[in-house]
Amino acid sequence: HIRVAGGLDSYGYVSAAHLVASGRLREAQPLAAVLPFDNAMSAAAPLGHVPSADGRTSVPRFPLGLPIVMALFTMFGSSGPFFVPLLMAYAAIVLAYLLGRDAGAAGTIRHAPGLFAAALVAVDPLFAAYAIQPMSDVPATGWMLAAVWAARDTNKGLRPLFGGIGAGVCAGMAILTRPALLPAIIVLVLVTAGRKRSRLVMFGGTVAAFIALQLALNVALYGGLGASGYGSPSHMFELSLPRLVANASNFGKWLTYSHTALFWLLWPGALFVLRRQPSAWHMSAVAAAAAIPYLFYLVFDDWESSRFLLPSIALILILFARAVAHLFSATPRLARAEGSSHVFMLAMAFACAAASHRFLDREGIYRLPTLEAKYALAGEWFKANTSERVVVLAGLHSGTIRLYGERATIRWDQIPEQALTATLRALIDAGYEPYLALDLPSEPPLFEERFRKQPPHAEQIARVRVVNIYKLVSAY
Repeated sequence: HIRVAGGLDSYGYVSAAHLVASGRLREAQPLAAVLPFDNAMSAAAPLGHVPSADGRTSVPRFPLGLPIVMALFTMFGSSGPFFVPLLMAYAAIVLAYLLGRDAGAAGTIRHAPGLFAAALVAVDPLFAAYAIQPMSDVPATGWMLAAVWAARDTNKGLRPLFGGIGAGVCAGMAILTRPALLPAIIVLVLVTAGRKRSRLVMFGGTVAAFIALQLALNVALYGGLGASGYGSPSHMFELSLPRLVANASNFGKWLTYSHTALFWLLWPGALFVLRRQPSAWHMSAVAAAAAIPYLFYLVFDDWESSRFLLPSIALILILFARAVAHLFSATPRLARAEGSSHVFMLAMAFACAAASHRFLDREGIYRLPTLEAKYALAGEWFKANTSERVVVLAGLHSGTIRLYGERATIRWDQIPEQALTATLRALIDAGYEPYLALDLPSEPPLFEERFRKQPPHAEQIARVRVVNIYKLVSAY
């Protein structure tokens, strides 16, 4: 379990949680007034934050669904927010059980498919990898599964009013956590349209309220209904054949890499077995709607990009578990040997766990707590060895040096190529001591390439893990 805010996503979410807990979403950046170039707020804001709509403050880059929940956990101390994805993972496992079990059966037959579904979700390599990190993928999956479960008309123990509002709250939190899940939520509302009217009205009305809240946040923070901290919707999502082909190719390649080629048989096989069950088609429609937007998303050619599809993957695994149980119960010879289905499910769960373990070990997921410690250690070095007048030029560490080092930072990757000399002079004239932090191996060559025309006079004074620390005297 990682309890360090490191890099773009994790620092962005954790720092936003602290802003929410403080009762504000905007943060002043005094150094912006010192920097001698236009759009200085982009450099004064740390990684994971962007200039607000008026350009006078910085605001969180990421959606606020996860930070809102994290903010509640700040009451448990500085480590509190880091437990939210982990707890949401456990909730998602329970929800997988609830969605997978056979409510119409009795005895162990009722619970076996639910337990099988819970096991498949729990040991999924993407689910396991992101359950331990302060990122939004598993929380978004948890809210999505909660919405699907709460919207089911088989939940007879829930009063229509409570069930409708509960489903709407879960669906709304899914949208606040990951706005790209909006199509999936709309599909979920549509497939429940035949249910009790009062329940549907409450469900749809609550979802509409959350959509209105998200739009209001977009306007207040970023200046437009469709705006976000990522940029314009047309930049993030592009309805084009090249992007569709590129994303389909990447997801196909990397899901095969993380799950093996057998993964592609699960969904069609499950639908074939459960073809007479409307709920299977409804769940499939939601899963498809959750995945389709990412076919037109920015292209990321690495296995981690498959995490965007985690809500869909969880629903597919649940469908597969239900299909296996149905196949055994619908086959007379297999139905008479109830224990055979349990043995098969248990063996498959262990096989999936073993394959997932190999993948996680190969990709270094088990080493992440040790690797991520560099962020806190680098920040603590600045706190222990520099004065409060230090300003650190940093990229990857621009947020964590603030969090753990309590020192001001400027993003060097946002300083114009021709403005480094003027920036250093302005900082020194204002009474600041400029330092530089570069993460190995990627950042030093990028820094040198960006400022090759005016390289600064930099004296390396320390290395913390893989972070080189320099004192900047001036520029040539």
